[in-house]
Formats: sequence, C-alpha cells, structure tokens
Amino acid sequence: MRLGVNEAVELSLGELQNTPSISYFNSIVLSLNKVQKGSLFVAKDHAFIPKALELGAYGILYTGEYPLSDKDVAWIKLKDIEHSLNHLFKFCLLNERVVGALLSPIELEIASKIIVSEFVWCLKESLEDLFILEGCKIAFFDKLEWLHLFYKQERLEENLKESDLVVLNQSFFCSALVYGKQEHELKMPCIFLEPLKRVIQLCEKLKIEFDLNLLAKKEYSLDHCKPFFVNKNLEIAPYGTTARVVVAEGSKELFERLLQKALETLSWGKIVVFYRKNSVVFLKKPTIIFTPLKTI
Repeated sequence: MRLGVNEAVELSLGELQNTPSISYFNSIVLSLNKVQKGSLFVAKDHAFIPKALELGAYGILYTGEYPLSDKDVAWIKLKDIEHSLNHLFKFCLLNERVVGALLSPIELEIASKIIVSEFVWCLKESLEDLFILEGCKIAFFDKLEWLHLFYKQERLEENLKESDLVVLNQSFFCSALVYGKQEHELKMPCIFLEPLKRVIQLCEKLKIEFDLNLLAKKEYSLDHCKPFFVNKNLEIAPYGTTARVVVAEGSKELFERLLQKALETLSWGKIVVFYRKNSVVFLKKPTIIFTPLKTI
C-alpha cells in the first residue's frame, strides 16, 4: 500500500513534528522485524525507534516525548496510539474494500489449512500484514474487536444449512466423507466436523476455493487436539492403528469438548486425565481416572 505523509497525519489524528524530506510510506508496521525501507513504524515502545530508523523506516508514529534524531523522516505525534491505529486501519481497509470474516479459533485453524485461494488471508496475531503486503480481498480472523474495521463483515452461520458434505463413516479421530462427488478421509477429531461444515458454507458463499485433501495428509495437520497413537509400551504408533491415544490440549474449552465427547461415545474405554494440582477437575465419572501432576 502507498500512503502519503499528510494523509497519514490526518488519518492517525496526529501532529507532524517536522518537515520531512519524504512524501509517502509503503507500509504500516507494528513489529520491528517487519520494518523495511519506506515503512511507517508504530512505536509503542520508544526503545525500538533507533533500530526502526536503521532498518529504513520513513516515518514514526509515537506518543509522549522523543528527540527527533533524523529530520528526514516523518515524526507523527499521537495522543492515544490505539485510538489512532483504529482510525487509520479502518480507513485503509475501507479504501481497499477488504471483507472481514469472524470465526472461532478452531474454525480459523481449519480455514487456514484448507483454503487455497490466494486472495483470502487467515490472520491469527495481528492485522499488520494487511498494510505491508498486497492482494488480500477477504480476511479471516477470530478477534471480535477487529470486525468493525472492515468494509464488509461476515460471520459464520450458527445453524447449518443442508450441505453437499455427507459423512460416510466416523471414528473419534477420523472421518470418511463425500464432498463434491469426491471421497475424503480426514484425520481430525469428530468434534471438529461441525466447525468444518461452517467453514465450507462460508467458503461456498464467498466463492473461496478450498481443498479437503489437505486434511487427509499422512500427518495430522491441525494445531489443536493432536492425537498420539501409542502401543502398550507407550511407543508412538502410526495414526489410527491402536486403541490407545494420548492427547494434550492447551485450550480449556476444546479439552472439555473433547473429553465430553469421549464420555458420550467411548464408554467401553478408560479415560485418564492428567492435570495440575491447581486446576479445577470439572467432571467426576467412574470411567475417568484423575491424576494430578506435580507443579513444575
């Protein structure tokens, strides 16, 4: 993207502190490691300013007091950096007519693995790539506070409509299904089927290309609820070849959903839950063994 100095000052609600020799910026950057020649650097920490200038920043957005060490670059002083960024980002996204789609974290994870359309970006940590690189027409994310910034907003439908996706066979960590007259065997927990269907419906609505075969690879591809199949000696075995499975999950919400589903469908098995002593044990069932871990 290309943004004029006067335009940046006006849109950021800031005050230009000097008369710079440059007239425009090539990108808006929040992370020091993404600064390049021509960047407008958002200095939330003054300690990063010298390095940003060394890397080629053409402008600095900052609050408070700071000596104007390089008079050739634009120094734009702000009263409230977060408020200014919201105002600046909203204009840029409206100007580029970028569509924003709000997903849940697991829906975003699934979307990031199956979408092949290059004009769709899955943003997990920051919006700044939208102001560094070009080509995004639709942005997927899981942060509600970003939604109002976009030209057009989309949300996934809670109530699933009739879908072309048909489940043929389903086990706890693998599902055989048909979509578009093609069969797929997906390596993922069954609790992720509903999120997958919602992502597919949104892709169909927005005419986004995706490939379900990317979830059918030999190795498990998602970052959440990864199952490790083990033999009786707790040695790693090929996916789906044993009835002993170890799962570690950092998300309390996903862990509870996975455990609840296991209680409903795996009544024949024994479930062992390892947890920290300060964790809350939320389920008490005779088929579950709760084993506290020593605090490290």
